Amino acid sequence: MFVPEDRTLRVQQTPVREKVAQVQKANEEIVIANPGEPLISDVYAQKGPQLDNIINDARIKYIVGQIDEKGFEDAVALWKNNGGDDYVKEVNELYAALK
Repeated sequence: MFVPEDRTLRVQQTPVREKVAQVQKANEEIVIANPGEPLISDVYAQKGPQLDNIINDARIKYIVGQIDEKGFEDAVALWKNNGGDDYVKEVNELYAALK
């Protein structure tokens, strides 16, 4: 008779890991799925890193006080002009096609 061996590494359960598991389980009842997650955007494939950098940089600069609200709005306008509007339009079209 063959008895399979268990050779996997076991993660040590710590109080933090147990709490994480509890919170994740509790969140299953209230989580809202992202309907855009399965959508594949050609615009994002081409310009995604550039678009992400524009917003990430602006968010950090705003948080640390290097730019004000006007500076953040300018970054959003830059994001839109560099492909953000095209990305939003494409994702909306892809989502509408799913319905």
